[in-house]
Amino acid sequence: MNFSNSSSKRIKLILTAAILLATIPRLIINYGMDGDATRSALAAENLFRTGSYLPSRLPGNPLFEYMLSLIVPWSGHFGSNLSVFFFYILSLWAFSILANTRKSAGLLKVTYALTPAILLNSATTMDYIPGLAFLLLALVCVSKFHPFWGSILLGISIGFRISNALFALPLAMFQLKRLKKRKVSLYFLLSILVGLAFYIPILNKSGLSAFSIAESAPEPITYLVHTTYRSLMLFGPVATAGIAIIVFLNRKNIRSSFKTSLEENPPWLLLEISSVILFTVLFLYHSDETAYLLPAVPFVLLLLSRWLPKAQLMIAACLILSFSLVSVELKGGQSGRRSLTFRLSHGCLVKDYLERKEIESLKNALGSFQYSAKAVILTGMGPILTFQNPHLKECSDEIVPLLLNDGSWNEREIHRIKGSEVYLFYSLSKENVELLKAQGFKIFVFSAYAPSIAMINYGYAPEEVGIEKLEVLNQNAFYKQ
Repeated sequence: MNFSNSSSKRIKLILTAAILLATIPRLIINYGMDGDATRSALAAENLFRTGSYLPSRLPGNPLFEYMLSLIVPWSGHFGSNLSVFFFYILSLWAFSILANTRKSAGLLKVTYALTPAILLNSATTMDYIPGLAFLLLALVCVSKFHPFWGSILLGISIGFRISNALFALPLAMFQLKRLKKRKVSLYFLLSILVGLAFYIPILNKSGLSAFSIAESAPEPITYLVHTTYRSLMLFGPVATAGIAIIVFLNRKNIRSSFKTSLEENPPWLLLEISSVILFTVLFLYHSDETAYLLPAVPFVLLLLSRWLPKAQLMIAACLILSFSLVSVELKGGQSGRRSLTFRLSHGCLVKDYLERKEIESLKNALGSFQYSAKAVILTGMGPILTFQNPHLKECSDEIVPLLLNDGSWNEREIHRIKGSEVYLFYSLSKENVELLKAQGFKIFVFSAYAPSIAMINYGYAPEEVGIEKLEVLNQNAFYKQ
């Protein structure tokens, strides 16, 4: 018994050390590699400064940005990342309660805690983890016979991220064997109304159009390739392939387990499967980010614990956790000119740390940019590069009058390097590129992100119109020469 207790303590210490090692080095470096993280911080700072809420993007993440308005002005990225980490701990606690009744509960908890996609977003100023934490807390409350508070917590989750409203349906089906249909309907409606209440300022300004989903990729094949790649990045290519093989080998046991599982009261299997299906379908419709699949992760793990023997669950867990450190890269070539490849690469957490450091090096290097006295740089990075950068000044009023009405992307993201005539744009149309060339500007494009954005949004390859490429975020970066 004493050996068991001491082993449990050692496991908890090792798990805590692993979590801290995976998060602290990253949460102290900027807001994160997702440009929307910095946009959320920008929206929060603007709300604090002006009292007017302008969402970072539609339909917005109002509750998250309301919260950030009390954090970002005082403690910057460290405070905002730390607050997201707190919600990660909250989600871990909620998931632990849900996993307690499952076989291999300890392994299941450790796997969730160290799932790379979860850890990646636990040190980034994004709404995914706070929304997931309240979604899991809502399920905990409902499973413990507190449907009213479960509805309130799910409403809060929706306030962080509108797509979490999908979980209201599995949660309603979960309660049908316990409550009358009328009560279930009322709790369903309560969740939606509480969630929508946070979006009232957005609805007042933009109306119902705020909830429309923009089309992502113009070509079906391109969309299919992007969607496949991003879905593989949830657990990593190796783990995804390994889990698929293990599940296939257990297909007979899985089919037979359905018969007994469907008789559960409450119907956990129905909740788990419907949650995975709903969030996956939404992702397939709008697959801009791998993180859109995050709400499905805890339910995928619960399903695996239900279907797999402990030894195979351990193998699946090891494959998932390995994605933090090492991966197989499938994306070859360069931005805008991708090709299929198979090579070992850094795992997602190592890659995130290295890229954050590179972004900071690039931000500092802009102050001594000397490649041209009069230039425009297409960065493809937006506020991740420009927000709170002391070397830059927002200056849309200086250069926008020189441009055509379209093709200048977001005017709020146009900046100038102080003491120079070097301007930074997220992207530009081909027509505006030619217009600026005619006025004596030399045009550059960063090697990462910007070329593919020019091709997808404006239909041209930068090198084909004479734009000079500046290497960034690699060993040949211009600021390392």
